[in-house]
Amino acid sequence: MFLILRIGLNLKTRKMKQVKSILILSAILFVVFACNKDDDDNDNNTEDTGSIYYQEFDVDTTNYANDTVFYDVDNDGAFEIEVTRTIEIENSEAQYGGQFRWVNEPIDFCFMVNTPSTSMIEFGDEINGNANFFEWQPVINCSGSVGVLNENHYWPQVVFTEYFGFKYMSNQGTIYGWFRFKHFELAEMAINTNPNEPILVGQKE
Repeated sequence: MFLILRIGLNLKTRKMKQVKSILILSAILFVVFACNKDDDDNDNNTEDTGSIYYQEFDVDTTNYANDTVFYDVDNDGAFEIEVTRTIEIENSEAQYGGQFRWVNEPIDFCFMVNTPSTSMIEFGDEINGNANFFEWQPVINCSGSVGVLNENHYWPQVVFTEYFGFKYMSNQGTIYGWFRFKHFELAEMAINTNPNEPILVGQKE
């Protein structure tokens, strides 16, 4: 009886030691996991690239028909930009006209930068809230003529420009963005979802 009881006590002692070991190991793992989670959270807070929302669109460069296309800038399910074009082709030349403007909510566009000298907006320019840098307009119109031999000749780079900046108001502040224009359609676009923070033309992340 004593032997059986002794064995029982030994088993109980071993089980208690095992339980203690498991509890200690669990506590260590919990502390390690919590520290790693804090590190991850800190990393996420310093991630600036997460604020850029980028979109790319398929552009049919063989389509020379009159057209109107609508775009959802911020993926909220509502269209914010309307782009229209009218084209008349005679032989190897096209007379074109086009416009883009805001719908549903006010958006201002720009394609000229005034500093250090007046020039068209280019890749790498910063779109920001400096009122002296840009000429903001609610509607952009374009017209002219250009050869239609291929897509490289179609878009009149000499007459107009490829990159545009835009801005609109959210509940938290001003949102800045850019888009690239190709064949009278938007080829790609991005916004900085952090209000009042600038974005570089061409920035995708």
